[in-house]
Amino acid sequence: MGTSLLIARLFGIPVRLHWTFLLLAFWLVSTHYSFGGTINWVDMGWTLASVTALFLCVLLHEMGHALTARRYGVNTQKILLLPIGGLAMLDQLPDKPRQEMWVAAAGPLANLALAFVLLPVILLMPGNNLETILGYWLYPKGNYFIHDASRVGYLLVGLVALNVLVALFNLIPAFPMDGGRIFRALLATHWSRLQATTIAVRTGQAIAIVLVALSIPSFNWLMALAAAFIFFSAAFELKMIREDHLLKTHTVGDAARRSFGKIYTTHTVAEAEEMFRYGAKDEYLLVFDEWQNFAGMLDSTSLPATAEKEKDRWSTLVGNTALLHPPCLITEDNLHQAAQMLSGTDFEFLPVSDRNGSVVAVFNSEILNRYIQKVRKGKLP
Repeated sequence: MGTSLLIARLFGIPVRLHWTFLLLAFWLVSTHYSFGGTINWVDMGWTLASVTALFLCVLLHEMGHALTARRYGVNTQKILLLPIGGLAMLDQLPDKPRQEMWVAAAGPLANLALAFVLLPVILLMPGNNLETILGYWLYPKGNYFIHDASRVGYLLVGLVALNVLVALFNLIPAFPMDGGRIFRALLATHWSRLQATTIAVRTGQAIAIVLVALSIPSFNWLMALAAAFIFFSAAFELKMIREDHLLKTHTVGDAARRSFGKIYTTHTVAEAEEMFRYGAKDEYLLVFDEWQNFAGMLDSTSLPATAEKEKDRWSTLVGNTALLHPPCLITEDNLHQAAQMLSGTDFEFLPVSDRNGSVVAVFNSEILNRYIQKVRKGKLP
């Protein structure tokens, strides 16, 4: 289960509940617990219904993102619900700025659509619900509760108000919120994704600082928490975009290691064992035939089994063993393509060929990470 619990699967997308919802349950019980040791179950039931309705609205918001992303060929790993909101974890961002803008806008639009659907229902209910709604907006700390309305009426009015508030709050151009992503998408129509993200992140962090300054005099710790989330999430995403830019602008030939263990099909298993024992840097040897053509890869862990089957290790040729045949990278491939190939194969070690098809280097995740660290530190020649 990890740190979250699977509660549903909607349109093939897992919906998970974060463990911090236990804190919400504790709050729910404590607020309805009296000093006499009793619990007002009716009030707690209505509070639970309100909280559940609120998070169904949050789920609708995240489903808006996920389903719009699916329309553009982007899958969603899961939707995670937290006490402070929700998170649709997409596999990647849409490539085109216009697509990213619609994916970001889909969440707030889903909330506004729900508000407009509920509004006629409220107006058709008995009582002066229009006055209730206006009172909620004009005097949120008082007028909302002075009207003689049913609990259902209060719940529906609250949902309309909260959906509009959630939509408007998310449309603040503070990256990585939805408004910030829309802002970044608009910038990306004129600048590169990296430049657009940098501008959007700095704008979002400036807004976060303003929100912190506004929260201090009023002791609004929820606003301060939201501002901190915006500030640090924006910094993290900028780091990820910079790394993605690095991967797409550097090639496998830049990072691949040119030195590797090499053996020929005409060598014996015993000679291969000696190379693994004394000379090989890796757990694999690249095998070539007598014409320098790449024949496959030899795994050190498979040699003992091979040797046990053969009475004479000195007469068994490497070319007659079960060689591995991993996919081959090309020096012109970018590092993003290489990372995708590594994640999509069971092989940890890949050969690299030049444009003529000759294997000239090797590549794995350790080589990739070491190269990224060198680029970050400016240690490349």
